[in-house]
Amino acid sequence: MIRYVLALALAVRALAGVPEDLQRIAIGQKMIVILPDGREHWGRLSRAGPVDFDLNDDASKRRITFRYDEVRKVLKGYGGHTLNGGRSHVGRARVIAIAVVGALVALAFFAATSLK
Repeated sequence: MIRYVLALALAVRALAGVPEDLQRIAIGQKMIVILPDGREHWGRLSRAGPVDFDLNDDASKRRITFRYDEVRKVLKGYGGHTLNGGRSHVGRARVIAIAVVGALVALAFFAATSLK
C-alpha cells in the first residue's frame, strides 16, 4: 500500500513538473523530450495544450504528440555535441567542462609542487 501511494505521489509530482517546464519554452524553440524509459526526442515545440503538446522531431521529420503523463522531463535547448557526433544536454556539458577544468588545475598544481 505504501509503495502504491509513493508511486502515485511521484507520478503526480512528475506530471505537475512537465507543464511547468514547458511554460519556459516558446513555440518554435528547440527542446529535448525525455521519456520514462530514457529515450530522447530532439526537436521544436509546435503546440502546447492542456493535456498534451506537439514536437516537430528532428530525426524523423514528423510531428509527435506527447501526453504530459508520458513524459519524464523536458529540457530547453539542445546542448552541445559529443566527440562521437551525438548531442549532450546543456547541464551535462557544463558538468563535464567543470570536471575537465578541475582536473587540469589539479594536474598543474601537482606538477608545480613536484618540481620544487
